[in-house]
Amino acid sequence: MFVFGGDSQDKGIGDIRFVRLLLALKFEYPGRVEFIIGNRDANKLRLASELDERCISDQTVLTDSSFPYWDSKEKRVTPQMFLDKNPVVNGGTENTAANRLRYILKHTMGADGAFERRRHELSIIQKCVREQVSDDMVVQSYRNEVDPGNESENFMLKFLEAGKLAYIFGANLFLHGAVNTTNMGKVPGKEEACASVREWVEQLNQFAANEVLEFKKDPFSGKTGRHRKGAGLMDYGVPGGNGNATVIYSHFLDNGNAKHIARAVQVCVCVCLHVCVYMCVYAPSDYATLIMPRTFYAWLRWDSWSFRVQHGLHGLLELHSWRPPKPRYIEASFSGVCCTPTGWLTVGCSQVCGSLILLNAGRQSDRRCHGVSLHFHHALTHLHRSILPRKRVHSKASRT
Repeated sequence: MFVFGGDSQDKGIGDIRFVRLLLALKFEYPGRVEFIIGNRDANKLRLASELDERCISDQTVLTDSSFPYWDSKEKRVTPQMFLDKNPVVNGGTENTAANRLRYILKHTMGADGAFERRRHELSIIQKCVREQVSDDMVVQSYRNEVDPGNESENFMLKFLEAGKLAYIFGANLFLHGAVNTTNMGKVPGKEEACASVREWVEQLNQFAANEVLEFKKDPFSGKTGRHRKGAGLMDYGVPGGNGNATVIYSHFLDNGNAKHIARAVQVCVCVCLHVCVYMCVYAPSDYATLIMPRTFYAWLRWDSWSFRVQHGLHGLLELHSWRPPKPRYIEASFSGVCCTPTGWLTVGCSQVCGSLILLNAGRQSDRRCHGVSLHFHHALTHLHRSILPRKRVHSKASRT
């Protein structure tokens, strides 16, 4: 199985090419490839209505201090506030589509600099210098990626159509954020919690699929409103979304530090892949594996950690290691799962010791990553040669 953990966008110059490669792999092996929807994937649905000319020219939207609603009031920045301080080299103070996109990316999507990174990628795709890629071309690229009418360019809409909020593989539950007592069993629009994990996963994925279908019916209306088509999925991917009961934007941290997992969260082996600021992966089971990012390794000593004994952990894999830039196996006995950011797929995939691969796109912006598509091509080559069958998977039995 190939499971992509979400957040395919905003962190490098490979957004378009990377997702197209994911979609190509999904087409080649439909029963062996799954996408988990991350917050940076779900929020791209907003671009259709927020980059619509009716929204850009609306004076009410320009000064609306209630948006983005998920930020605290003191942190909110309106489009007009952005324009008032926007330097000439970054588009100036004119209320244009390009400046609105710059505002959206920086102040509502946490993707400052993504506008210029998209310009860079378009120059690579079109084989021209960056100066030949206009602001309007960058804006149109972002509009196209979720436009139902632009079949050849709407790569993010296709990703979301194929994506899932959660996926079960054997005894393993994959999702982008975390399972906690607030979101466990909860599905948007339903009052009662699901009785089983499988029922919960099925209903979560059906909710996401329905939201994408609704969005396609009328993607450009609604401006920044919370009742526009697809708003349920947009809300599910923001901090505090769905009354805090979201598996996309949740984690196992307390003020930046790892915390003990509630005993109620004993569902199955749970692999959580939120890679926005934190990325803590925890497996709540009697015989489990903990996967953590490099940011925790400074204070963690695996051989003396009492948590290991308390929770019956048998292996650990550290991610985002700086030196060397590859996942570092803490215990030689650990096997079966390799989890690595896309920037290091070339290294990570060569170390796969099982049949299950988890891929995180989160840190494409790392200075060491000189082309996410090149790394990913190497990874796919390894997958095709060593793990996935050479022929397309068609039989139901071969997909299990």
